Amino acid sequence: MILIAPYWPRPIWFPFLRPHLLEDPWILDPVPDLLTRQELSIPLATLHPQLDSLAAPLPTLVRLQDFTPAVKRILISSHQVSTRKLYASKWKRFSFWEHSKNVDPFTAPISSVLNFLSELFQQGSAAATIKVQLAAISNFHLGQHAPNLMAHRLCKAFLKGTSLF
Repeated sequence: MILIAPYWPRPIWFPFLRPHLLEDPWILDPVPDLLTRQELSIPLATLHPQLDSLAAPLPTLVRLQDFTPAVKRILISSHQVSTRKLYASKWKRFSFWEHSKNVDPFTAPISSVLNFLSELFQQGSAAATIKVQLAAISNFHLGQHAPNLMAHRLCKAFLKGTSLF
């Protein structure tokens, strides 16, 4: 979850937020219509460098800053809105699981990814659901694996095993 809130350290509720943060808060530059504009006329990265990576689930989120705005729009539109939303929710679940294990989800090793998928499978998730989950993880993951996690030989074998189980 992303919470955009004023930095008010004095209210009684403010100290209770800190333990729930996964990282230090980002201080955004003040923009009058930050929460109401439909389309940003300025790049998100001008508000905070990491905001650009939240625009859409793409395989190379960190490297998106290397591209022009036109290329970014084309890459972002390569997935339907429904796919982006589905992948974002699947990624959120994986990220939460990895963070609970003190692992960076963007660079999680194959063993950790497969452990997560195995846990889902043991909880009753269908093979097709596992495949969608892996596709979502692969879309965000920045590891040094063959083109993406979906193409990795161990992931392929895992998916085949879940469909035959």
